[in-house]
Amino acid sequence: MKTDPETIRLQTALGIDPVSAMAIKAFAPPMEGFKRGRDFAEWLGLVPVQKSTGGRQILGRSSKMGQRDIRRLLIRWAIKNGPGSLLE
Repeated sequence: MKTDPETIRLQTALGIDPVSAMAIKAFAPPMEGFKRGRDFAEWLGLVPVQKSTGGRQILGRSSKMGQRDIRRLLIRWAIKNGPGSLLE
């Protein structure tokens, strides 16, 4: 699995370690189905819900409706490795 070209390519993105790459490959739909990275983040439930009215854009809370296991892996990586990490 570590030599799979798709998991190697996924690991080039910031925050994707080998475990996250394998989880994305196993549980996520094909990446070709997402037009933008934001669409994938929306599928994961990481982006806020957008409510627009009268030309005014309102961002709500994150939906958390996506694939929970992948979202947890990415959040744990961000907590561990992000700037000002509490786990350094």
